[in-house]
Amino acid sequence: MKNFNQSIIGILMLLGLMFIFPQTGYAQKAKISGTIKDNKGEGIMYASVQVMTTQLGTAADMAGKYWLQIPDAGKYTIKISAVGYQSQSVDLTLEKGQELIRDFVLGEDILNMDQVVVTGTSNPKTKLESSVAITTLPAKELERISPRNAMDLVKLVPGFYTESSGGEGNANVMARGLDNSGGLRYVQLQEDNLPVFEYGDLMFGNSDIWVRVDNTVDRLEGVRGGSSSILTSNAPGGIINFVSRTGGPTFSGAAKFTTGDYGLYRTDMYFGGPVTENLRFFLGGFYRTDKGIRSPGYTANQGGQIKGNLTYLMDKGYVKVSFKYLDDKVISYLPIPLTGDDPSGITGFDPNYGTVHSVDLMNLHIFTPRGSEFSRNLSDGMHPQVSSIGSEFVYSLDGGYTIENNFRYSSMNGQFNSIYLNGGPWKASEYAQSRGLTNYTYSYARGYNAGVAIANPDALNGNGLVGTAWWWDVNIPLEYFTNNITFSKQFDKLNVKVGDYFSVNRVKSVWWWHTMLIDFNSEGTRTLNLFDNASNKMLTSNGYTQFGDLFYKNYSATTTINAPFVYLEYKPISDLNIEAGLRYDIGQLVGWSEKDNTYSYDVDGDGTITSAETNVHFGTGVSIPFNFDYNGLSWSLGANYSIASNMAVFARASQGKRAPADRDYAFGATEATQDGMPEGTKAETITQIELGGKYASPTVAFFANLFYSLSDDKTFVDLTSAGAVKEAYNTTAMGLEVEVVTKLGDLSLNLSGTIQDLRYNDWIYHDATGKEFNFDGKQIQRIPALYFIFRPSYQLGSLNLNAAVEYFSDRYTSPDNIQTLPAFYQLNLGAEYSLTKTINWGIYANNVTNVIGLTEGNPSAGLAPGAKSAYYYARPILGRSIITSLSVQL
Repeated sequence: MKNFNQSIIGILMLLGLMFIFPQTGYAQKAKISGTIKDNKGEGIMYASVQVMTTQLGTAADMAGKYWLQIPDAGKYTIKISAVGYQSQSVDLTLEKGQELIRDFVLGEDILNMDQVVVTGTSNPKTKLESSVAITTLPAKELERISPRNAMDLVKLVPGFYTESSGGEGNANVMARGLDNSGGLRYVQLQEDNLPVFEYGDLMFGNSDIWVRVDNTVDRLEGVRGGSSSILTSNAPGGIINFVSRTGGPTFSGAAKFTTGDYGLYRTDMYFGGPVTENLRFFLGGFYRTDKGIRSPGYTANQGGQIKGNLTYLMDKGYVKVSFKYLDDKVISYLPIPLTGDDPSGITGFDPNYGTVHSVDLMNLHIFTPRGSEFSRNLSDGMHPQVSSIGSEFVYSLDGGYTIENNFRYSSMNGQFNSIYLNGGPWKASEYAQSRGLTNYTYSYARGYNAGVAIANPDALNGNGLVGTAWWWDVNIPLEYFTNNITFSKQFDKLNVKVGDYFSVNRVKSVWWWHTMLIDFNSEGTRTLNLFDNASNKMLTSNGYTQFGDLFYKNYSATTTINAPFVYLEYKPISDLNIEAGLRYDIGQLVGWSEKDNTYSYDVDGDGTITSAETNVHFGTGVSIPFNFDYNGLSWSLGANYSIASNMAVFARASQGKRAPADRDYAFGATEATQDGMPEGTKAETITQIELGGKYASPTVAFFANLFYSLSDDKTFVDLTSAGAVKEAYNTTAMGLEVEVVTKLGDLSLNLSGTIQDLRYNDWIYHDATGKEFNFDGKQIQRIPALYFIFRPSYQLGSLNLNAAVEYFSDRYTSPDNIQTLPAFYQLNLGAEYSLTKTINWGIYANNVTNVIGLTEGNPSAGLAPGAKSAYYYARPILGRSIITSLSVQL
C-alpha cells in the first residue's frame, strides 16, 4: 500500500507542473485561413489543421472552412488531415500581422494508411511508416459496422480470432493461433494506451467485460505481435486499443438515438471544445435498455457509462485528466442444446433466439454452512461497476528531450451470474436411470403446477430432454493502478526512449456454484424435481441436484509489476526506419486461497436434508498462502523500408512473456511447495517472426504480412464438470494476414482475413482416470484455419448501401479433434442516408439469414470428451437482429 500511495502522490505532483511552465504571449498574431475539400469539391467537416512541433491547431467547421492564428513570425510546417483522407503538409513563411488564405484538397485514404497511430509505437507515426502489423478503424467505420458488442469490432483485425457470441462481454480473443481457454490471454485490451486490467483472461472478469464502445471512441487500433512485447506487459500476442475523443479547438458534438427489434432503446451523446484558449473539455457517454436478442423473459441489458477529459495546452506540451464511470448489467449467453452434424435446434428450443436463462431460474435464496443467508438474482448477469481517473502528461524540454507520463487508477466491482450447462442433454428416462432409478416421478420445482407430476417426461416440451446446469455466482472486486513514464531524446538520426511501467492490481474473487435440473423450452426454462418412488426420497431440493457443487473458491492476490524498458528508432536514411527494444518484467504475486470442504446441512431451510444438501462444498476458513516472484526479458527488432511514398515493406522478430495469473494460483495453491504455487510455475514465452508489405493509392490499398508464432512452457487451465484441468505443452502457428481495399468509383470492396496452420506440439494428456491421449500435431481447438470478412459498400448520392460477409472454416471443440464446429457464413446488411450534412439515418441487420454458426463447443465436457452424441451443447452466434438509428452532428 505504501508504494501504491507514493505512486499516486508522485503523479499528482507531476500534474502540478502545468502551473510552472510559462506560456507564450499572443501579440501580433499572423492568421491563416481557407477551405479544406475532398476530390468532389465538398468541404471536409472537422478536418484537422496542425502546426507541426507546436501545440497550435484547429479544426474546420461543417463546411470545411478553417482559420488559425499564429503567435510569432517565422517558418512553419502546416499539416492538414482528416480521417479517411490522405494528409498534406506545406511549409509556410509567415510575417507578423499577415493574413494568408490557403485552400487544400485531400484525396481519399481508403485503408487509413496515412492515419497516425499511437498503439505499439514508441513515437506516433503513420501505418506506412510503422514496422508492426496494425489495423485502424475510425469512428465512422465503427458506426457502419454496427457492433452488438465491443469485440465484434475486433473481428476486423486480421490475426485475431474472436468469439463474441456471448453478449456484451465475456468474449474470447485468440491471437495468431495461440491457444486460449478463455478471455484475452495474450492480448492487452487498452483504453487510451493503458490496460483496462493487467490480465485479459481473469476468470469471470475478462477485460472486455469492463469496456463499452460508444461514440466517445475516436478509433480502434489493433497491433498483432511486433512491438507489443516491449511497450506493455503480458501481451505478446498484441494490443487492442480504444482511443477516446478529446476536446478540439472548436466546439463539436453529436447525439445518436437507437432502437432495435429486441426491445432496444439507446441514447449516445458527446460534447467537446474549448473552455479557454488553452483549456479544452470533452464529455460523453450512453444509456440503454433491451430485452436481449436471446430474451430471458426479463430485462437482459440495462445501464451505461459516462466519460470525459480536460486538456490543458502548453507551448511545449499538454496535460490531460480523464475519468470514466461504467455501471451496466448485461446477460451472459453460454452454450445451448443442439443436434445434428449440420447444427439445428431441438424441438421446442429455438437455436437462434433461445436461452436457458428464464424467470423461473431468477432467484437463489439459501443458507451457508455458517447459518448466514445467501441471495442472488440471475437478472444481475454480468454487472461491472468501474470508477477510474487518469492523466496524460507530455512536455518537450530543451535539447530535444521529451518527458511523457500516463497513469490510471480504477476501482472495479463485478458480479457474474449466469447459467452454464454442465451435463446432458439426456432423455428424461436416461437421466433417471443414470441416478439408479426405475420408479420415479418428475415434477416442476417452482411456479405454475409446482409439485404436480409430469405424466410423460420423455415427451416434455416435445423433446423429452433434461440437463443439469451450474448457477455460476461469482463476485469480483478489483483494484488497479498503472503508471507508464518515459524519457526520450531525439538525436540526428536516432531517437532513444527509456521508460518504466509500474502496475499493481488486487484480485478478490468468491465463487459458490450450484447445480440445477432443468428442461429445455424457449418459452422459459423450468427447474425440475426428481422423486425416487421406491425409496420415497426426493433427489433434488427446489430443483437443485447439488448445492455447492464441484468446488468453492475464495481467493485474493496482489500482483506488482515493475518493467523498465528501452526502445530505439534509428533512421540511417530517409526511407529506412530500424527499431529495437528490450523490456524486463519484475513481478511479485502475493495472496491466499481458501481451502474448501464438504458439509451436509439444510441448505434451503425447509427442515429436510436431501441428497442435494450433502457433500456441499464451502470454505473452511483456512487459507493457503502463496508468494511468487517472477521475471523475464522480452525483446523486439524490426525495420520498415519505404520503397516509394505509398509503398513499404517491414520485418520484425520478437519474444514476449505472459506471467502466471489467477488460473494458476486459484487452482494450484498448494502446501507442497515453499512458495505455495504449483511445482514448475513460470512465465510463458511467445516468439514471433513476421514479414509484410503495404501499398496505398486512391483506388487500391493493401496490408499483408506472413507470421510465425511459437509458444513455450504453455500452461492450460480449463474448468470442466470433472474439475479443473491443467496441462503444459507447446504450440506453433504460421499464416498470412491480409487487408485489401479497392475503390471503383462509388463502389468500395474491403477484405480482411487470416489463413493459418496451427498445431499442438509435445502434448500428451492424461484424464482423471489416467487414460492417455496424444494431442501432438492436432489442430488447436476452437480456432479456424481460415476466416475473413468481406465488406462491399456502394454510395448512391446521399444513400450508402453496405454489407458484410463473415466466413469461419471448421474448428474443433477440443484438442482431440473429434467433435467439429462446422464452417459457416454470416451476412450483415446496412443502409445509411444523409438527410442533411449533419443529420444521418441508418438501419443495420445482423445475421440476416439466421444461420446457426457455432463459436464455442462445450468446454465442460473436458479435453477428451469421447464419442459424439445425438445431442450436444454449443454456443451459436446471435440470431437476426435489426437496429435503426438517427444521429445529429452539432
